[in-house]
Amino acid sequence: MLVTGRRIPLRSIEEVRSRVEAQAIIPESPFGLITEFFRALNDIGEGLLQEATERLRAMESRVLKRDIAGSREGILETRRESIRVARDMAYKRTAMFELARERPVLLSVDEFDRFNRQIHRYAALVEDAEEYAEHCQFLLEELRAQVEEETNRNLYILTMFSVIFLPATLIASVWGMNVGGIPFRGSPNGFWMVAGLIAAVFALVAIVLFRFRSKFF
Repeated sequence: MLVTGRRIPLRSIEEVRSRVEAQAIIPESPFGLITEFFRALNDIGEGLLQEATERLRAMESRVLKRDIAGSREGILETRRESIRVARDMAYKRTAMFELARERPVLLSVDEFDRFNRQIHRYAALVEDAEEYAEHCQFLLEELRAQVEEETNRNLYILTMFSVIFLPATLIASVWGMNVGGIPFRGSPNGFWMVAGLIAAVFALVAIVLFRFRSKFF
């Protein structure tokens, strides 16, 4: 806590501690202990990324099956978290590369090579995390595309019904005007004649729209 300011130690620190206590590793120097810390950090990071990738694949399967109910919030939260983690890891990668360039003179070649391998391993892990964040963005865009497609489909159906009923509404409005000169006004069958005219126009417009809908819409 005095060194890191953390009440709960990092998982990588606990992993290094358990490996040292189990004598699974025997660092030759303090710098070798730092190398083992990066090794544990990479091991834990790869495991967490693998678990997150499996969860993301499950989300992707539901999205591609158009089972989007409740998926948007989960994907948004995953995307925000993945971007934050990827940025944080990128900053640490830059610091590690700076440390590798400032190679201490007292370090042996073998010890520095082990340390350098862990840095490049961490750099590959950062690239995987960035790809994971991009995959989250792809899923979010796919989800948005599905919502837009559903909205367009509903608007298309609404437009079709509006166009079909527009001539019938126009005819009913014309014959509904209380003025002289309205056709069939004095005929006892005037209502049925107008109703038949409306039905005929309705059927004609419906047939034309559904037959040539690919050209109109």
